[in-house]
Amino acid sequence: MLASSCFVKTIKKKAGFNLEDLNPLEHVNRSFIPVQFIAASGDTFILPHHTQKLYDNYAGEKVLKIVDGDHN
Repeated sequence: MLASSCFVKTIKKKAGFNLEDLNPLEHVNRSFIPVQFIAASGDTFILPHHTQKLYDNYAGEKVLKIVDGDHN
């Protein structure tokens, strides 16, 4: 078993819910601690427009940086 799979399984067990059921967009508008969002322009795993949506809906002080590169 991969270490990341084991980690996710442990989190699911401790949290008591499936992490895949989380939707950050449902909560980000109530978050207000200063934050910096960073996305890579070539990321095909977490697409930059997803980060942009979080940024757009974030309630607090925020900065968005789009950098060159991909997911890794």
